[in-house]
Amino acid sequence: MKKLIFFLFISLSVAPVSAQCPMCKTTVENSQNGEGKNLNKAIVYLLLTPFLIGIVGGGIFYYNYRNEKRKAELNLNNPNNF
Repeated sequence: MKKLIFFLFISLSVAPVSAQCPMCKTTVENSQNGEGKNLNKAIVYLLLTPFLIGIVGGGIFYYNYRNEKRKAELNLNNPNNF
């Protein structure tokens, strides 16, 4: 339980994230059109998308694995199977 709380605390803590290299950051900050206003957020969004897909896929796999394991245990404990 402590590990879960620690993981939730770390994953939900808000910290400024700089997803750009220094050269890209300088170029965007010096642009006249204001093109890079949300560039950092876009980079982080594109970075997190594959991780979220993996987490959802892993969750589905684990849920199905757990249900199959429970069904197998119930079938072994049922005396009518023999």
